[in-house]
Amino acid sequence: MQLDEWERYCALVTSDMAEYVKQYVTPLSMSREPGSGVAWGTGSYVQGVDGTWMLTAAHVFGDVPAGARLAHLPAADGDYVAVQGTPQLKGRPVDVAAIPVRLPIEALTQTVVPPSCIAPHFRAEAQEVLFWLGFPGYSLERNDPVMEKSQRRTMYDHLYIPMKPLLSQAAPVDLVNYSGFDPTIHVAVHYPATGKSAVDNSSVAFPNAKGMSGSLLWDTKFVACWLADKQWSPELAEVCGVIWYMLDQPEVLLATKIEEVRRALPGVFLPNA
Repeated sequence: MQLDEWERYCALVTSDMAEYVKQYVTPLSMSREPGSGVAWGTGSYVQGVDGTWMLTAAHVFGDVPAGARLAHLPAADGDYVAVQGTPQLKGRPVDVAAIPVRLPIEALTQTVVPPSCIAPHFRAEAQEVLFWLGFPGYSLERNDPVMEKSQRRTMYDHLYIPMKPLLSQAAPVDLVNYSGFDPTIHVAVHYPATGKSAVDNSSVAFPNAKGMSGSLLWDTKFVACWLADKQWSPELAEVCGVIWYMLDQPEVLLATKIEEVRRALPGVFLPNA
């Protein structure tokens, strides 16, 4: 496949996956007082053993200051709702958490990821394109230093956090020289400072990943379909991990493989259909 053809396909996969995955995700906010909040993380709704769960990274809960509240957005055009209860969570090196969503069905317009879309283990083809959709919490570019004044926050009683769809590939394990990285538990995904726009193929700056912790990593199955000479669609994709950390050297994001997520949260996941 020629480079220009590959880039066209990547743009198509990014757009189709964004349209498909946005139904499952929620931005997370943190509030110290009623009526105000700041961008805090990314969550997804999954169908679990006991109804609907909101899945994210453990440090998204652990970093909430004493006395503050975490909230999610169960209806895209609605209001943030406080997260209630005690989450199931597992800290590093797994760094995942889930909490039941106790809401009447009419209050949850977002869709839950069905068990059939969550892989039993990480099984992406070599060179497969991997996708995630997160909510950058800061108006910063990838390598900008994190500054509190750049954090997205409530304005005029409204907190808007833009979603960001991203497509990349796994980095070679020998490239990642970081003590917190274990290739049996984690996958490292290339996350450089710039990439190609899915709209017009122009060069664009990627956002600082702070706020995208908790995003589901999707094995798109595009390369697998290409190799098998099969028609691809986003409905073939499956969740293969949860993103939790950004490294600057090398420029990658770290995600916990889905089998480790399942092992860490045994009360959450139903078997694959």
